[in-house]
Order: sequence, then C-alpha cells, then structure tokens
Amino acid sequence: MKRVLFTLVFASLLLSFGLAYGMSIVPSVPDSFKWDDGGTMKIKAGQEFYIDISIANSGSTGDPDTDKAGISMPFQFYGTGAVVTANHVDKGYEWPASSMLNGVVSTGDGSLLLMNGFQVGGFWTLGNFFFAFGWDGTLPDTLNYSGAGFPGFVVNHTGTDTPTGLERLRIFLNVPMAVDEEGEICIDSCAHIPDQDPDGKLNWLFDPPLPEWTQTCWPVKFQPDPLPTFTNCPPVDDGIQFDVAYSYDFNAVDGTPVTPGGVTFAMISGPGGIDATSGLYEWDPACADVGSNDVVVGVTDAAHAGTYTDCAFTITVENTAPEIQPPAKDTISVGTEGVATVVFTSNDVNIGDTEEWSTSDGVIVYDGVTGKATLTYTAPSAAGDYSVTVTVEDCAGDTDTYTVVFHVISAVPYDIVIEKVHGQHQGVHGYISVFKGDGSEDMFGWDFLIGYDQSALTFIGAIKGAIFTDPAYDWEYFTYRYNYNGNCGSACPSGLLRVVAMAESNDGPNHPEELFIPDYDPCTFEDSLGILFTLDFLISSDYNFQSQFAPVSFYWMDCGDNTIAYNPSELDDENAVYTAVADEVYAYGGDDETIYCETYRLMVIPTSMSKEFPTYYGADVVGENCLDDAGVYPPGHALAGEPKPAPVPFIRFFNGGFDIIPVSELDDRGDVNLNGIPNEIADAVVFTNYFIVGYNAFTINIDGQAAATEVNGDGVALTVADLVYLIRVIIGDALPLPAAKINPGLVAEVIDANDAIIVNAELGAAQFVLEGNVDVTLGSGAAGMEMISAVRDNNTYVLVYSMEKGMSASGEILITNGNLISMEAANYDGFAYTTKIIPAEFALNNYPNPFNPMTTIALSLPVASNYNVGIFNVVGQKVGEFSGHSEAGTVNLVWDASNQASGIYFYKAEAGKYSVTKKMVLIK
Repeated sequence: MKRVLFTLVFASLLLSFGLAYGMSIVPSVPDSFKWDDGGTMKIKAGQEFYIDISIANSGSTGDPDTDKAGISMPFQFYGTGAVVTANHVDKGYEWPASSMLNGVVSTGDGSLLLMNGFQVGGFWTLGNFFFAFGWDGTLPDTLNYSGAGFPGFVVNHTGTDTPTGLERLRIFLNVPMAVDEEGEICIDSCAHIPDQDPDGKLNWLFDPPLPEWTQTCWPVKFQPDPLPTFTNCPPVDDGIQFDVAYSYDFNAVDGTPVTPGGVTFAMISGPGGIDATSGLYEWDPACADVGSNDVVVGVTDAAHAGTYTDCAFTITVENTAPEIQPPAKDTISVGTEGVATVVFTSNDVNIGDTEEWSTSDGVIVYDGVTGKATLTYTAPSAAGDYSVTVTVEDCAGDTDTYTVVFHVISAVPYDIVIEKVHGQHQGVHGYISVFKGDGSEDMFGWDFLIGYDQSALTFIGAIKGAIFTDPAYDWEYFTYRYNYNGNCGSACPSGLLRVVAMAESNDGPNHPEELFIPDYDPCTFEDSLGILFTLDFLISSDYNFQSQFAPVSFYWMDCGDNTIAYNPSELDDENAVYTAVADEVYAYGGDDETIYCETYRLMVIPTSMSKEFPTYYGADVVGENCLDDAGVYPPGHALAGEPKPAPVPFIRFFNGGFDIIPVSELDDRGDVNLNGIPNEIADAVVFTNYFIVGYNAFTINIDGQAAATEVNGDGVALTVADLVYLIRVIIGDALPLPAAKINPGLVAEVIDANDAIIVNAELGAAQFVLEGNVDVTLGSGAAGMEMISAVRDNNTYVLVYSMEKGMSASGEILITNGNLISMEAANYDGFAYTTKIIPAEFALNNYPNPFNPMTTIALSLPVASNYNVGIFNVVGQKVGEFSGHSEAGTVNLVWDASNQASGIYFYKAEAGKYSVTKKMVLIK
C-alpha cells in the first residue's frame, strides 16, 4: 500500500511538472576503497565500498511546458571473472549535514527503496524513489531510480542549498571473493527492456528520451593480508652497563588486516622477555652477560599465527673497571718484623658488583659489608723499602692495581692507645687508661693533648702510671692541665686536657736508669708498666647519653702536640734526642670487647680527613708540614751549622672512649632501694640521704640505684626534681610515669644575700651547696618544710623538702652567712628549674691565669647594669675591650690574645657604681 501511495504522489507531481529535458548519469568508486595491485587500482574484495551515481540535468529551455524534471532510470549490475555475487549493504536512514535526505528503506518484499528529497520552506517539494526489486545478490541484478522535481533542474545533493542541477545516488556493496581470485563489477543501463521488466514496473509514468549513459566496470581483487611490520626496531647495537635494567617499547603496524585481533609480539631468540600485547621488552642483565647479546623479537597477527616479522638487534652489556682509592699514605713506616696495616677501598660505578682482592705480599681481607679491604703486612728482618701491589678484580674480570711502599726500619714505632671502655655505668667515676702498645725505642717523655665531650664527661684528674713510682724507673716529672683553652677558639673540643711527662728534669731528685717502657697487652693485662697514665672522668647522669659512645681522642693544634722525645737506637748515640710525631691516627671501628682486646691494631679505621690545624687527624699538614727540614744549629752552638734533626713520623695513635651502658640493663624507675617495690617511703629515705652523703647512700648497687632515681622521666637521674616527683607518687598526689616528660624550661633566680638565700620561685624541693662548714637554718619562706644537712668534701650540703601534700617554699629559704656555690631545685610538679644565682656583691676574675692564648673574664653583677671591660698592656695601651648590658648574674667574656706578646696585662671592669682592676699573665 505504501508503494501505491508513493505512486499517487509522484503521479501528481509529474502531471504538474512534466518530463526531464535531458539527463546525464556518471557512476564512480572513490579510490579509498581500492588498493594498488602493481599499478592498477582495484576494489578491495570482501570489504564494503560504494558506487556514487551522479545525475545531472543537461539544460533547460526555460519553457515550463517543455522542460521536464522527472526521470526513470534502471541500472543493471553484473560481474566478470570471479565476480558472481554482490551484497547490497543496508545503511538505514542517513541524514547529511545539510537539509537533504538520503536513505534506503526496505520494502518488505526483498526490494529496496532509496528516497531522496530536498526541503524548502518547511515542506517536501520533491520526491525521488529508488526501487530494488528482487535483489538477491546474484549477478546480474537490477535497480531502478525514479525522480521528479521542478522543471529545469533536479534536486541538489552536494551539501549546499544552491540548486546545481546535480543529484547523487550512493549504493553500498560488498563483493565476496577468494584470496587468489579476481574479476570486475560492472554497472549498465537496462531502461525500457521488456525482458528485464516483464511487469512494467520500471517504465511507469515516464517515457523516453533516455538519459546519457556510460557503461562502467571496476576491477575487483582480494587484497593480500601482509604481516605486521615494526616501526621502531632499535639500533643494531644498543649498549648498557650490566647493573642497569634494559627496556624497549616496540611498536608495529598491521597494514590491511583482514582477520581482526590486532598484533602479537613474541621473543624469537636471545635474553629477556616481551609483553605479547604491549610490545614492552625488558631484561635485567647480570655480570655474566657482559659482552654482545643478540636479540630477535617478532610480530604477527591473527592471520599469520606462527609466522613473524623479525627485528634483530644487539645489546652490548658493558662493565666499568673498579678504581682503587689511594690510601692516606702510600709509604708506610714499620719496624723490622713488625706488622702494619693499610685499608683500601675502591670506586665501582656498577651497583652490586663483586670484588676480589689480592696482594703481591702479606694478607688482604675484604669486608663486603663495609667495602674495605685490609692489607696486613709483616715486615722482614732487614731494613729497607718494600713495594707491595694490591689488585682488585670485579665480576667481569676487569682489574685495577695500586702499589704501596713499606719503609722498614730497624726500630719499631710507638703505638699510643687510649683505652676503649665497654659497659660504662652513668653517674659514677669512669677510668680510662692511656698505654704504650708497641715501640722498640727508649723514651724520654711525652706531651699529649686529649679532647673529650664535657656534656658527657667531667674530668676529675689524671693518675700517673707505675713508671713514676716503680724504683726501677722512678720517672721524675708528671703533670696535667685541664680546661685548657688553645688557639682553636670555638673549634676546640668542649673538654681539652694536656698531659706532660719527663723521665728526668734538670733539678729533679731522681736519675732514672731505665728509659725503655714495656708494651702493655690489653688482653692479658701484661705489662702494667706500659700504662702511661689513667684518666678519671665522672660519667654524666643524664640518661640521654645511654647507649652512646663518649669519645676520648688525641687532638692537634700545632706540630708540637702529641709528641714523644725518644732516642733512636740506630744512631748508636744514647744522648741523641729526637721528636717523634704522628705517623697515623686511628679511630676504633668495632663494638665487641673481645675483638678490641685481641686485635685493636687490626680492627681499626685509619682516618683520612683534613689535617689542617686544629684537627683530630695528626700533624702532617699541607702547607705547614711538621716533617720539613728543621734547619741548622745557630752560631755559638756546639753543633753550629749542622742540620737540626727533623721530627720523625714514629707514632701510631689509637683513639678510644666510653661505651655507656643502656638504661634498659639497669633496674626499674622508682625502686631506689632495689627491693622490687618501687615508689615506697623507703625509696624516698634512701634518695634524700643521697643529697647529703652522696653515693654513700647507695649501699646495694650504685649504678642500679642511681638509675632508679630517674623518676620524673626527663632523662636525668639523681636530681631534686626526681625526689619531688617520687614523694608525690608516694603520697598519692601523682602517678608513676611510663614515659618521658617534657621539661618546661623553668628558671629560678637565687639571691645570695649576706645572711640569707632568697629564691623567687615556688620550690617543691631544693639542694644547696655552701662553701666550707657553715651554720644554716630554715628561713621564713620555707615554713613547714623539712631540712637535712651535712658537711662533705669540706662543703655544707643542705636539702629542703617536704613529705606533705601540696607543700612548697618561696622567698627566704635559708638563713646562713655561707657563700652559695651551687643550687639544684624543682617545682611541686617535679620539673627541674634552671637556676640563676644573683651575686650579693660585684666581683671580677679571669681563668685560666696564666693563659695561652685565650682566657675567660667573669664579671659578677648584683644588679642589672651596663658594663665596660678594658684590657691594657704594661705601658697603658688599650689592647682589648668589651661592653654591653646584662641582667643581674655572671657575664663571661672570652679574650683571644693570639696577636699579643707574652707578658703582664691589666683589665679594668666598670659597671654602674662598681669599678675593679686586676692583673693577668699571657705565656706563649
């Protein structure tokens, strides 16, 4: 019924407009549907394409009665060769970008209807039909086009609204064909051929003339599906280091795939692997792969399973040879039959490379963890220079070599060792010996400079060795000076100590006959005569130092530091005195006490740091070499004009220190009497006694009881703050602390008046140390508190505290005419105060005095004021000055007299109404 309706519509149109004047019809297939087969463009068999049929009006007479706008045009499709079928592709409705309509409508009886129209003014003015009757895909087959429109032109289908007399029909087809077959698809006109249209359906309404026509054929052939090809096959030779992972992202194109599925990558040969889908190739080479490695990867598609396009290339895996780093010295002095060690390291750019070390003489051991190779060389019995070459070889067999020279002398150099003390407890005295571990020559004396950390160690004294008391030795002179300030200013260690000894002095009472000091063995403790002296330190009670190493080390500020006066036996002159200086300086590198005892000479790390003064690393400095020619003796000397003996690099120094024991190895917090029950009244009794009698209060285990006093959790044991918090826990006013507290930084000012001690803070407890044996009673500000006191070490110790809840003291705490030396205090919450003692009187002094070249001038101000300190030489010239403003307290001023001459100097201080002048002595 729809077909009848269309017929009526077109009939009415044609009756109105008449027939076409003259038409031309041209078919074409775009090149985009063709492929080049040896110079001939052929339609791709098996793939969709379309035929564009252009219908053009050939002209117009301008007479509406003669110009016609209707046609009826049948098309016949046929094939040659292997082209026997053509499938019509139903596209449904297609709407172009303009207002035209192109489409295909199935008629329901196996035929097709193409309808084309042009919209003008909101309604359809034209109608065009394309009927396909009985199209079954078997060629030949026929389609018919019929159309009607205004006289003189047909509908424009070029995408514009300007009529051009041109209309296009687009017919979509697909010609199936086997791979090796070919033929042609053709289109021709079959208009008004009765045997082609027995029912007369193709000639309804329209009569000749027929439009112009061109018979057209197009060759058709199945395009072969080629293998995919690589677009980025890498260079023939690609190089990497063996420790670097190699990756490459391959890309490929599949030119005209017939079978869907994309491309697939695969390894053909060689190392590594490739992702089949993405084409990412990855390989992590090893040292064994150093050299050329041929790799072949392939790409294929679904139509060529098992067949690949190859990409062949070579990965050259490279290795960089290791480089031995020069040791601190390439000439090592050692005594005959003595043992010397040299530590080597190497640079290797290849991460994870292995190293094999070998030596032409001696034994070399490589530590893979530290990366150090230690050469141990035993010198022969004959003096001379001996070259030893060490070699390092990496996993690929590449090598580097380095040669050191061992200068073997008939004498054995000195080993001067600072002991390494293990398991040192805190809050007690720690003793560390300095001993001679080796050395064949007679010794006349020494001058050692030793640095330490004053925050962890407080120096008490130096105890001279047995050679100063043993009748066989009876050395005459031993002295030390601590808090020594040298010419290094703030670069000096916080603690510095000089120890000097001589076998005989010109005016001494003794004349020692024995100058050879035996070697001390730290394993067997033989021979103790080799212990030169022992240093006594008080180990800090601050538990922030637990598990730490507190170093004690030799230190240099000039070429005269850390020297030994000795007699070289090879000179055969018992009166010859030479100066031995540092040859090497070592820092201990191990942790185990047994290892240190047995191998302290071997298990050490030689230093290689800068030796510019001041330094921890010896006196052989660039630009100021202590081993330069010492010149000649001056005129008038017995050896006038003869060369002076230069210092000899003849000492190996070994630094040491204290390993402070972890608090976890001591007893629990609050159990001061160590009975297993913390925070009881007995613990408070023992603890209060400590502030009066000192460590004598701890009768069970000094270290364990001292550790248990760290009650308030601030990391510092044996403080008044700990006592306050312990009392609060005992009386139920606070809970035991499981973790450290935060110190709030409290400050308490203490005024030391003539007859009283006044504190401007609320005290939970306080300890006062007064100079000498003095009388003391509680003041009005401490009413309700308790006080205990005793005389110890010629000073009066006073503890003010309370066992009552909420009790505290402030203001006038003590009535006494004693001079306050120190004070320790805490508030009721158990937090320690930083105390600031305000002097009752103006005072001025300096220390040390005599000094070289720096001294500290201490200015005590009873009130806040401006101050000025002038320094003058003996002729009254001002050579230094300090000025400023300070609150009440002590002002410390450091004067560096490095550029001044030795002699007497005066310094005058003025502050408000006060003025004092004193004398000091500079000795260089």
